[in-house]
Amino acid sequence: MFRRALYLCTLMFVVLVIPGFAAGNCPDGTRAAGSGCTLDSDLVLTQPLELLSFTTLNCRGHRILPSLPGSGTTPADYVPSVPAVGIAITGEEGVEILNCIIGRDGSRFDFGIIAVNSKNAGKSGHRIRNNEIHARDSGITFLRVDDAQVSDNVITWTNGFGMFFARDSDRNRFNNNTMSSPGLPAATIRLLPNGPFRDVADDAISLGAFHLVPLYNVVIGGHLYQFPNSEDGYYPSHDDNLIEGNYVSLPGSSVGKSHCGILATTNAMTAFEHTRASAGPRALG
Repeated sequence: MFRRALYLCTLMFVVLVIPGFAAGNCPDGTRAAGSGCTLDSDLVLTQPLELLSFTTLNCRGHRILPSLPGSGTTPADYVPSVPAVGIAITGEEGVEILNCIIGRDGSRFDFGIIAVNSKNAGKSGHRIRNNEIHARDSGITFLRVDDAQVSDNVITWTNGFGMFFARDSDRNRFNNNTMSSPGLPAATIRLLPNGPFRDVADDAISLGAFHLVPLYNVVIGGHLYQFPNSEDGYYPSHDDNLIEGNYVSLPGSSVGKSHCGILATTNAMTAFEHTRASAGPRALG
């Protein structure tokens, strides 16, 4: 009787502590492998890869491409890529992306990776490491994301941002990334898929407030995510982010546009350590 009770207690304990990954979490085009998802070949998307909590995507060096790259240099002739986003992290915690090549020169997603609504994730913050990300408007975008680590990636983009922190993103670690943009062709940028446009910009790392934009709307997998610029009149900052050990190269012209290695446009409490930036006249704005 004692052995049977001990067995039942042990079984119940195991069920309670296993993280929430399931093979069904793997998006179309990937397959379950061990405790995560993987690719067996390059993948062309018509919809973003949506990753739920406690999902690991290991592309094993394979490439993820849009079915149609975007085009246009003004709001009037802007045509989004299909899909506009390569990978969308909608899970609140525990997502990891590694060994992926997202886009390529001539076939870029407008937005390489977008992560949303991961507040106070703590030790279960997302991890994005050892990837290549080739985007048009933004390599990586965080919207209300805390405690993530972005490390050892190669990030390129044509106009816009390499890494964009927005709408109250705190305690993230962005380190040892290699970032570059030619700033060509000169173009207005989109802040978010189907979102507002901004004047020409070419900034590697942006901690942006943009309070004059009252609401960001993002639709992923048919679900609407909304990010107001304030709640009850309170405008949140980006606190305690660490940007360290990155290499930034922006060789394009800075005439007539924002052109910074690191652009902090909010009351952010952020540490910048050992980040090398070559960005025309301004490395830090």
